[in-house]
Amino acid sequence: KFKIVYDMSVKNIRGFILCCIVNNLEFNANTLKEFFKLQTKLHDTLCKKRELATIATHDLDLISSSVHFRYAAKKKGNINIHPLNGPKSITCTEYFENLKREAEIIRKEKKRSSVSGIYKFLDLLKDKEDFAFLEVADTQVCISLPPITNSEVTKMSVNTKRMLLEITSNTNAAICYKVMSEMIQMLSKLTNETLELQQVRILNSDETLKTLYPSKVDLLELENEATKIVHS
Repeated sequence: KFKIVYDMSVKNIRGFILCCIVNNLEFNANTLKEFFKLQTKLHDTLCKKRELATIATHDLDLISSSVHFRYAAKKKGNINIHPLNGPKSITCTEYFENLKREAEIIRKEKKRSSVSGIYKFLDLLKDKEDFAFLEVADTQVCISLPPITNSEVTKMSVNTKRMLLEITSNTNAAICYKVMSEMIQMLSKLTNETLELQQVRILNSDETLKTLYPSKVDLLELENEATKIVHS
C-alpha cells in the first residue's frame, strides 16, 4: 500500500506535507499546458510566490514499482537530484550554486535587479544548509526539492495517467489542505473528467498516522465544489 514516511529531520526545515494520487488522467498538449499555468497561478497567489506553500507534481508510472516514499531533510551537499529539465543528477549544493550564477548573469545581461522563473525562488533557501526532499525510499532517488524543483525522473507529460500531487509548507498544515483542494478543483474543471483520487497516508517513523488525504470529510468538501470526484 502506498505510503510516505515522515522523518523528524524535516520538522523544523519544511515541516508540513500533504499528498494525494490522481488516477486515470487524460492529458493532451493543450490541457497539460493549461494545467501548468494553473499551478503557476496558484504558486503566485494562494501560495504567495511559494513563501507559504509549494506544489509538486509527479508521474507515478515512471517509478511504478515504488509504493514507499520518504520525506526528510539533510545537508544540501548530501542530496542528489536530477533537476527538472536538467542534463544529469548533481548534488543540491551544485544545483543551487549553478542557479545563483545563472541568475546573476541574467541580471547583468538584462540590467535589472529582479529575475523571473525558478530564479526568483532562490532567496527562499538563502543561507540554508539543510534542504527538505522527497525520495523513493528503496532506491533513494530524490524526486522533489521544495520549494525549488521537481525531478526529471518523474516529469509530467501528455502520457501521464497517474499523478502524485505533493504540497509542502514551512508555515502550517492548513495552507497545504487549502492548496490541495484548489488544485483538485481546478484539475477537475480543466479535464472535465471524473477524477479518481487515491488516498495517501503519511506516517511517522514509528508507523503511526500523521496525515492522510483525502479523508471522508475532504471528499465531502470537494464534492460540494466538484461533483465528478470519486474515491478509489
